[in-house]
Amino acid sequence: MKRLLVVLVVVLMAVTGCSGGGPTVAAPETRVRMQLLIRQVVPPLEESFAVGQTVRVFDTKALLGTITDVAVDPARMAVPDSTGALQDARSPVQNDIVLTIEGSAVVADGSYSFQGTTVWLNNDIDYLTPVTRFKGIIISMEEMDAE
Repeated sequence: MKRLLVVLVVVLMAVTGCSGGGPTVAAPETRVRMQLLIRQVVPPLEESFAVGQTVRVFDTKALLGTITDVAVDPARMAVPDSTGALQDARSPVQNDIVLTIEGSAVVADGSYSFQGTTVWLNNDIDYLTPVTRFKGIIISMEEMDAE
């Protein structure tokens, strides 16, 4: 009888997904700052990005945070000189934009998870502001100092 009771308890735990570890606690969120590069933007699209706008991952709509700075510079490009060697130059038409974004993420094992969506450095994916959808690359992410 005792053996049957133990078997029933084990089966019940397996079916209901109950584990003996007790309730799980959500990992705490940490304030983070990241820089997001948007390459080769044609004017006037850079006017679509403003301090105070929110940025989300397009596919999951996970909130990355709020734009705190927008830096616009002429895009870098390789241009051949008279000898055929490539030289670094700035585009007269296209701009590169670097957005500084501050938000909250769960930081664990070097990864940053925003509302269940993990993002990585050099990940070239689509993002969304209230004004536009765009493709960007995260070039830096760091935990902010406690204030």
